[in-house]
Amino acid sequence: MTSGAPGLLASSDRRGRTFGAVDGLRWCFGEWMPRAADPLGTGRSLGPRGDERAHRLLARRATGRAWAEDLVRDVLDGAWPGFRPDRPGRKPALDGDHGLDVSIAHSGPVMLVAVAVGVPVGADVEDAPFEAFARPQLVRRMCSSAELEVFASVPDGSIRRRALARAWTVKEATLKARGTGLAEDPRTVEVDAEAILADVVSGPGDDEQRAKPELSIVRLSATGAELRHPLA
Repeated sequence: MTSGAPGLLASSDRRGRTFGAVDGLRWCFGEWMPRAADPLGTGRSLGPRGDERAHRLLARRATGRAWAEDLVRDVLDGAWPGFRPDRPGRKPALDGDHGLDVSIAHSGPVMLVAVAVGVPVGADVEDAPFEAFARPQLVRRMCSSAELEVFASVPDGSIRRRALARAWTVKEATLKARGTGLAEDPRTVEVDAEAILADVVSGPGDDEQRAKPELSIVRLSATGAELRHPLA
């Protein structure tokens, strides 16, 4: 898997989204809901917990598709083909014959959407502080034996959890690009665990950096997979 340059990020729009574009790939990233006690920032009660969750899921789905539409219209000079009917267990697919592929990812309040021309694309995001990656059962389910050995070389803490989060986003983005998602064992996607860990260790350690999510975008082509970290 080759690693592409981060690309040029445009200024944030009025909704706080950040955009990027390079070589037939477009993406946007931002918070789809406020980081506040009210999950949708509506300032009103959503009733029982089940109603609140259902409302949030619908809002998240609508937001992800609206962001995807913005990117697709940019590629197609304003045209919008729409989405095909949902397919259980599969990522959203666009209608029409235009060679575009789309991937939508979310974690907590943050969202990443990517659109690629001519090749499959997968996107994934994990929001800090990556507490899920302190669970040994998750780490065993996602890592090969060789990857486990590398990540076990450092104690549990912010560095190890960020490295695992980055590895996870690479794996899940790859599976999305393949069209299988988590129906396929993430251990079948090999990552350079040593390089990931070294990069995290050498990265800035200030509070702002520690609060950043992990984002990965993977494009598949006849020559292999290309990886990008939009916030690198």
